[in-house]
Amino acid sequence: MDTPLTGNEHGLAALCNFDDGTPSDITGNGNDGYYQGNATTIDDDFFGSCVLDGDLNGDEIVDIVDLFLTVDFILERNPQPFFFFCADISEDEEINIMNIIFILNIIINNR
Repeated sequence: MDTPLTGNEHGLAALCNFDDGTPSDITGNGNDGYYQGNATTIDDDFFGSCVLDGDLNGDEIVDIVDLFLTVDFILERNPQPFFFFCADISEDEEINIMNIIFILNIIINNR
């Protein structure tokens, strides 16, 4: 989940990561994709950066919803999609109790 594929994984038929803006297969299997209609790629930093630490849902505020998303993820209770790098405030590549404490601190100090 936290490690990008390289294209060398056993049994992988195709991998198009769109890094170069094309749906080219980087496995060497030649299973390239193609765009239909007006489809294109856009630059996006969804997985690589965070505009506001603790803003897991991207609504530009850090609030109780962000805290609940973190708790749900840790407890594995029907976790909702969120910005992983915004939750990892401690930057240890884990979502844990320290991130809950950091988010609580942000909420308390912003009011």
